[in-house]
Amino acid sequence: FVRAELARSNTPVSSADPWWAVVSEVDTAAVAVGPNSRLTVGLALAGTGLVLWAIAMLGVQRFKRAAHDATQRARQLAQVVEQTSDVVFITDPKGRISYVNPAFSAVTGYSEAEAKAQTPAILKSGQHPDDFYAVLWARLNQGLSFRDLFINRRRDGTLFYEEKTISPLTDEGGRIVSYVSTGKDITESKVTRLAFYDQLTGLVNRSLFLDRLQNEIVYAGRTGQHIAVLYMDLDGFKAINDTLGHDAGDAVLKEFALRVGALMRKSDTLARLGGDEFAVLLKEVDGIADVEAVAAKIVATVMSPWRLGERQPVVGVSIGISLFPSENVDSLNLLARADSAMYAAKRSGSNRYVVFGAEEKA
Repeated sequence: FVRAELARSNTPVSSADPWWAVVSEVDTAAVAVGPNSRLTVGLALAGTGLVLWAIAMLGVQRFKRAAHDATQRARQLAQVVEQTSDVVFITDPKGRISYVNPAFSAVTGYSEAEAKAQTPAILKSGQHPDDFYAVLWARLNQGLSFRDLFINRRRDGTLFYEEKTISPLTDEGGRIVSYVSTGKDITESKVTRLAFYDQLTGLVNRSLFLDRLQNEIVYAGRTGQHIAVLYMDLDGFKAINDTLGHDAGDAVLKEFALRVGALMRKSDTLARLGGDEFAVLLKEVDGIADVEAVAAKIVATVMSPWRLGERQPVVGVSIGISLFPSENVDSLNLLARADSAMYAAKRSGSNRYVVFGAEEKA
């Protein structure tokens, strides 16, 4: 009623009017416009925030899973490298060793502490020509892997054969940050044994003996050490083959290899060159007296009684000795000198040894 009257009178409402008159003139829809707009915006912002929060949580979960998976893969790879029988080492860009796995130490004899900060040159045998390493570095510098058969040297001086792959690792910019070397020791593999070992006695064959001898000549030339070659031929072997048969002859050859092998150091090499001819490579000898002592022991062990079933064959040995350093000598020449001295011993009678260029010794 009041509102209708006021509307009819067209009298404007003022602040002096009663409160009910003032309130009655306010449009409720207009009053609600501001709060509704703010509520709508707030709800929209809240919804957007919830969506963003959900997306962020999903991203965090994915990141956590990815990080966990990456950590697991890294652990698995580390376990593989640590437990594999393959030889693994890593170097920095300058070739200094930063990591070796347990197999590296087991095969080479170098502990991790001994190998770290060294270069792979500690394994260098001197068997490979300079061109071999030139090709190696040419490929690595191009960012390519290099794979080949390496003849390396263990800490104790013995050689081993290794199928090796060396690969460069690069960063995002393509710069080489490290090198990874993985290899397998095939010294005792079937293929290696067929190629380099005598199948009857298990000793190294002529080919491998000459390789080792040439390598030791180069090594001794650098270090000033002395080495010696003993060329041995069995006396009476042909008679055993002719009278007792080839099986008896094979038994004598195997027994000779066992007897002489028991006298050798781990660093020495005993080889069967063919037939009843054998050779010994002695490393790091102090002088001729040391070599003669070894030759005398070989003569003594061969002169010990032999037994083939019910028979006691007579077996003897003639030994020729050659020494390095010598002028203008390689592996073939050094072996030939020992061979020549061996024939001098044989002409003097069984169970003797002769040093090349010296008088015969009994």
